Formats: sequence, structure tokens, C-alpha cells
Amino acid sequence: MAGEDARRSSLALFGCIVSPLVNSGKEWWFEKDRIPDFFVVENGLFSRKKTEHSIMIALPRVQADIDKTATWAKYNKRLCDHCTASCCSLPVEVKSADLVRMELMDEFELEEDLKHIARRLMKQHLVEHFHSKTETFTLARMASGDCIFLDAGTRRCSIYQQRPATCRNHPQVGPRSGYCAFRKKESA
Repeated sequence: MAGEDARRSSLALFGCIVSPLVNSGKEWWFEKDRIPDFFVVENGLFSRKKTEHSIMIALPRVQADIDKTATWAKYNKRLCDHCTASCCSLPVEVKSADLVRMELMDEFELEEDLKHIARRLMKQHLVEHFHSKTETFTLARMASGDCIFLDAGTRRCSIYQQRPATCRNHPQVGPRSGYCAFRKKESA
């Protein structure tokens, strides 16, 4: 423990940012609205002290390449607050039950031929593809590659409560289970 603390390059407690650890692949940041009171000085070295008022998370230093899953970070739900929502630029496959939850089709339409529903949703630019064998729809995306339901300003889902199962289960289910394509938000 003392060796890790000795390698710590500098500390900016009042700025709520802890500098990167030397020879480490991660940066340490304080979660917003938390009090940075868990670093103490003992024998001239900084050491960590956990309290109920302070939480520190490790942010990956490397920005993920969405197409190279080897660059993805181990998922932690706290990463989402610091990410650009890069997972929302992945193709989203949905079933008809998801479309009902998203209010893109009514429940009574489930009895109709899904090809007709797919055509209607494609004309409305809500779906870009329909695979009839698996009865799977692929949601449309904006020119930037982002999901059409991602708010560009906040980088948050505009239909979060109604989001499809694919999004609800990410990253447990997806291209690399348990990992996400974390890309750190730019500081303002």
C-alpha cells in the first residue's frame, strides 16, 4: 500500500481531481458532489481512507475504439456518468415487444404481418432494417452513427424508461460481455 502511495505524482484535493498513478493504466477521479476527505497524510505519504462520504472510481486512460472490443474497459455502472455514451452508437436490434414498450407500435399490431410494420417504421426512419427469419428490427441511427433516441446535448437516452432489452442488458449481453466501449467526456 505504501509503495502505491509513494508513486502517486500529485494531489489536487480542492480541485477534486487526483492525478494519474505512475505506471498505471487508470486515472483516479472523484465522483461529482462527493467530499474529497478520504486522503490522509501519514509519514509524508498520501494514503487512501474509505469513508461513507467519498467514492473514488478508476477511469480508463485509453479511449475505446468501438470497432475493436479489445480496447473496451471492464464495465462499472459508475463509468456511465463520465462516458460519451459510446455504446449508443452500436447497432440496436429489437423485437416487436420492445417496439411496443417504446410505443412505436401498438399491442394489437403484433397479430399483423411484421413485414408491413417494418415498412411503416422504415418510412418513418425509426427502423433501418428488418430480418424476417428472426423477426428482429434494427433501429435507425443518426448520420453521426448515434441512436436516434440519444439526446445529442445531454448524451442520455430520451426513452430510458422504455428502452429496448438490448440496451437494458448491455454490457452483459453484447459484442464483449462485461465490457463497454468507454470514451471519457471532454471537460468543459
